Amino acid sequence: MKLFNRETPRQGIAAPALSMMILCAMGAVLLFSGCALDRRTRPDEAASARQTETAPQAPTPGKPAAESPEPDVGDVLPGELLDDRALLSNIRISTDRHTGPPNQFFYYLESQLRLRRGDMDGAILYLKKALEIDPEDPFLKRELTDLYLRNKENDKALSVMASLVGHNPEDVELLTLYGKLKQGTGDLAGARDAYEKVLELAPEEEEIYILLGNLYLEEEHYGKAAQVFKKMVDRFPESYAGHYLMGRTAQKQGRYRSAAASFERSLALEPELNEARFSLIDIAGAQGLHQRSETLYREILADDPDNVRALFGLALLYHKTGRKARARNILEPLGERAASEPDILRKIVQIYINEKEYADAAVLLEKMLETAPENEDAHYVLGVALSEMDRGPEAIGHLLKVGPDSMFYGNASVHIAFLYQEAGELKKAVDFMEKTIARRPENLDFRLYLASFHEELEAYDAALETLQNALGIAPDSPQVHFRMGVIHDNMGNKDASIAAMRKVIELEPDNANALNYLGYTLAEMGRDLEEAESLIQRALKEKPEDGYITDSLGWVYYQQGQYEKAAQLLERAVRLAPDDPIILEHMGDAYRKLGRDKEALEFYRRSLEKKAAADDKGPIRNKIRDLADAIDPKGI
Repeated sequence: MKLFNRETPRQGIAAPALSMMILCAMGAVLLFSGCALDRRTRPDEAASARQTETAPQAPTPGKPAAESPEPDVGDVLPGELLDDRALLSNIRISTDRHTGPPNQFFYYLESQLRLRRGDMDGAILYLKKALEIDPEDPFLKRELTDLYLRNKENDKALSVMASLVGHNPEDVELLTLYGKLKQGTGDLAGARDAYEKVLELAPEEEEIYILLGNLYLEEEHYGKAAQVFKKMVDRFPESYAGHYLMGRTAQKQGRYRSAAASFERSLALEPELNEARFSLIDIAGAQGLHQRSETLYREILADDPDNVRALFGLALLYHKTGRKARARNILEPLGERAASEPDILRKIVQIYINEKEYADAAVLLEKMLETAPENEDAHYVLGVALSEMDRGPEAIGHLLKVGPDSMFYGNASVHIAFLYQEAGELKKAVDFMEKTIARRPENLDFRLYLASFHEELEAYDAALETLQNALGIAPDSPQVHFRMGVIHDNMGNKDASIAAMRKVIELEPDNANALNYLGYTLAEMGRDLEEAESLIQRALKEKPEDGYITDSLGWVYYQQGQYEKAAQLLERAVRLAPDDPIILEHMGDAYRKLGRDKEALEFYRRSLEKKAAADDKGPIRNKIRDLADAIDPKGI
């Protein structure tokens, strides 16, 4: 079982080299982006999906796992609070009534005062009271949308904004914000519709061409993206951003000559746009035009001698064309600088590791370490690159050079343990984590990792002992109690498992993992089915698109004898998680109860195909044999 995924998100075009116009247009959408949903789990076999949900995960390469939080929406949205005088002078709602019962002015003012005190819930409550008095006030709705966004309640913000747009269908500013909200919450079709409408109403809105075209690029609809950017440059012929994006689209389509012409045009309009030069370098590289690439790198470095991306690119060009001494002359100084300039290593992660160009990253780092062998951070990044190249022993050698004082020590230690695990050397992973814990006994994550390795070895007593020690550090850790519940389940200690899951729910009432795990466990045992249904409904409320939780609820209905209802939910679960053998088997069970034997047999066979080699396939084979005999007793 692969417990983690070390791939990192692919990055877009480098921010410093883009026009502010492009940054503002694309950055505005990012403000509304939420967290990706993770997989939901349910108790089945040790290798089932529920194990991967809360088992410790390997850290993201290139940055400490707990030290780089995502920016909070409230930190970046506009709307700093005004002082009292400005606040009063800028209120745009009716203030005709100054006496008698509170009016919308009073509630709005109270909302702003609550916001100033940091009481976001109170601010939202009083703004809603203002809207109860004047439900169609557009200013109040905009303010409420802003508060919902600050409070990360994107769905509610969308609902208010949809109402606003419904009453003001030709308000360009509203439609633009609505499109950005739609895009940020993943409704790309809705975002496209909004942007198309804006361009229909206001074709002079240059930003919208960028937003719409980039949406099509993101979805790989290159022809449509090209149409949008063509309209943009037709209307704004001097827009270097438009020509650059035309080139980028043509490059994606493999039309290199057209792409190069667009990039050259963007450079003629904006000579400092190095992103266009880097794109031309990519085209030249694809065509084997090394001299052209070198000329472009030198143009960049002539204006910006410290451009790290260009220095790395030129060094790699020299290395690949056999000019090793020239490559060394570039990389040795960078190696010496990297210890005091973290941005150098950050660029390697961004440009090469994140883009899965691991071999290039390894070349650069190996050369840089020749002059700065003590740079522990460089050893860590090189270890990550080598591990992704399936050069595990070399990766471990570099990761071991990351000492306890490095910000990457925790990541490196966990990475080493997982490399031992991948090599089938779980005992080495256990020994290494035990030594790591001795150096950092206060680290809860290390103990969770160690417990997961014991669990994989089926050394359940050792795993429980490790987790019990972890409770000494964090007695109210939902993760620790959850893992203890899973291990008790694996040992057949159902009551202890149920108690542990109840503890998780006590600590985190909305913990979908524990709600689902406990509910499914009760359903499997055929007991407390009403409670099981309630628990899983709560889990499904947290993650309505999760196939595993949907399956759990279907299985509750199956156990209750509500086979039609069970089948409906299980059909949805199959659509959401089509390759899970347990869900496929459950679907077969429900169809068999409904007398749909041929369909049941089909799902049993699909379940057998999807089961892992280590799974017990006897029970499903028996179901297939019995049902096949029932359908055709003579075996015809």
